[in-house]
This record gives sequence, structure tokens and C-alpha cells, in this order.
Amino acid sequence: MNNPIPSNLKSEAKKAAKILREFTEITSRNGPDKIIPAPRPRPPPSLPPAAHVVATAKGLAVLSVVKAGFLVTARGGSGVVLARLPDGSK
Repeated sequence: MNNPIPSNLKSEAKKAAKILREFTEITSRNGPDKIIPAPRPRPPPSLPPAAHVVATAKGLAVLSVVKAGFLVTARGGSGVVLARLPDGSK
């Protein structure tokens, strides 16, 4: 579980990298088959399916959100949003 309370950009980037690593590593308990479905057409055999999805994405949003409530509700969170340039470069 990741801390959803906003902090500085460096720690938010580290948190986003950890989440992406968990999504794309086959050895992770939340491996790519459980979180990100395999794309069509199939990716090259050298890349796991989730890594192919991330490598070809136009953008990524990695957010940690917490919600709580009983009679009154509250929610908050933090995260990082990245987008490729219009020419597809990073």
C-alpha cells in the first residue's frame, strides 16, 4: 500500500516508479496478467504484455487515492501524470 498523502515531486516519482514496476514485473504477486490485460496484437516475445502496454502508451497517470466515510465522506490523494509529446517522443 502506498501513502496517498501528497509530498514532494521526488518522492511522488519514486512512488510512481514502484507502482509501475509492480505492474510490469512478471515475478510480482500483482503481475501483469492480473492487472493489465494483454494487448491485441500480441507484443513481441521479448516484452511482457504489461511492459508493451506501458511502452506504447500515449500517457500514464499513477495515482494513490484514499476514501473514507460513514455519515460524512472524505477523499484525497496524490500522483503523477505523464504524457508523450505530439511527435511521440518522451
